[in-house]
Amino acid sequence: MDQRGRREVTRRKGEKIGVALAEPGGFCMSKFSCKNCHLISTSNRCPECKTLSMSDDWIGIYIIIDPEKSQIAKKLEVNKPGRYAIRVR
Repeated sequence: MDQRGRREVTRRKGEKIGVALAEPGGFCMSKFSCKNCHLISTSNRCPECKTLSMSDDWIGIYIIIDPEKSQIAKKLEVNKPGRYAIRVR
């Protein structure tokens, strides 16, 4: 883990599949997350599902780089790369 709380997530063969963030506060607190698809954005309207149901009360983050190769993206039914909140209230 580096000084900003990030660590690379790799597969057994060393292929990089993403970055896990453990940053309390910082850039995460000024952004909104969609209550429907959990995509994190700076706007009041979700760029993915076009709804206005955005919340600034969310916890955790996962970043999808390659949805076709990511097992997490398949399990969570995420089709686009981006930053997603784990829990949105």
